[in-house]
Amino acid sequence: MIDEQLGATAARLTAAGRGAVAVIRVCGAWLDRYDRAEALFRPVNGKGLAEQPLKRVLYGRWGWSSSEDVVVCRTAEDVFEVQCHGGEAAVARILADLSELGIPTVASDEQLRGQTDVLEVELQSTLTQALTWRTADYLNEQRRGLLRSAYERLAVTTWNQSARAAALEQLDQLLAWSEFGRHLTEPWSVVLTGRPNVGKSS
Repeated sequence: MIDEQLGATAARLTAAGRGAVAVIRVCGAWLDRYDRAEALFRPVNGKGLAEQPLKRVLYGRWGWSSSEDVVVCRTAEDVFEVQCHGGEAAVARILADLSELGIPTVASDEQLRGQTDVLEVELQSTLTQALTWRTADYLNEQRRGLLRSAYERLAVTTWNQSARAAALEQLDQLLAWSEFGRHLTEPWSVVLTGRPNVGKSS
């Protein structure tokens, strides 16, 4: 049964089927209230998960009956991340174990809502769809670069006539990059045309 007051959720942060490692984030102050959760993850240092310091990378075993190697890190008092094999079976099993504790699986952007602003939610969601390191770098730059600064300026704009004109101009500048931005997660469609036997295949 899900504890509505607790509000604990689990979300997969990595895109399905696109990496050797999957990351699952668990949010919610549940560590001290579910004794069975301590048995789920058994770090090699022998301490319970609630006793582990923040930001420390922990290696251990996950599971009640059969188990597998995972890496876990507590990133905040009520947040930890599990890194496991990227295959669907491993991810599904960990999410099922968490579900048995009453921790439902939600989309990563749903988990973030209410914890950060809309731009950060969208950027993190889009980041999971990046196909290359280069496109991921571009997206990360937007978190502290042009898009972030533009978002913050627009968010505090006093909407008088001159401010509205300046905001519309800024939006036009941002939209000029929309095609480029779209292709950070959607590959370009390229068509090679020409006469037969002129080297298109090479």
